[in-house]
Amino acid sequence: AEGSSEHVSGKGGLGLVSSRLTVGGPMKKGSNKGTWQISGRRSYADVFLRFSSDTALSQNIAYFYDLNGKATYKVDDNDKLFLSSYFGRDVFSFGDDFGFNWGNGTASLRWNHTYSDSLFSNMSVVYTKYDYDIGVPQGENEFSWQSGIQNLNFNWEFERLLSSKSKVKYGAQINSYFYTPG
Repeated sequence: AEGSSEHVSGKGGLGLVSSRLTVGGPMKKGSNKGTWQISGRRSYADVFLRFSSDTALSQNIAYFYDLNGKATYKVDDNDKLFLSSYFGRDVFSFGDDFGFNWGNGTASLRWNHTYSDSLFSNMSVVYTKYDYDIGVPQGENEFSWQSGIQNLNFNWEFERLLSSKSKVKYGAQINSYFYTPG
């Protein structure tokens, strides 16, 4: 979904496990050139765990969050820009005995261009990252194992309509990966 091109609006919700909020609107009031939207969620099991009289529970941590963002902008009749992102993390800890967390994120920028009624292109740059950390925070068995992968991608794709029943797609792509094996 995209933000409204007419006015800023939002919606949200409170639940027993998590809450969410989405807000979006036009980039400029009275203009249909662009829209934006941001949404997020967060669980709060960790907040309730703190109230437990059982120390085996009250010292634990358990939550997740994520955040999404999207923007679209119409430069002119032939050019549109799209920006989107996602970031999220999950965290669990069993007191000082063991803990792990992982998360990922991505951001992309895409340019859509119309050359003619029969030729279009999409150029995009995409960054992704995934990482995690597992370990025992202190004591005799203390350790931390961190690992992850990052990807940077450039893609330029063209589409030519040859007839109402056929089309040709062609383009170029460059990928780069960065590993953190642990």
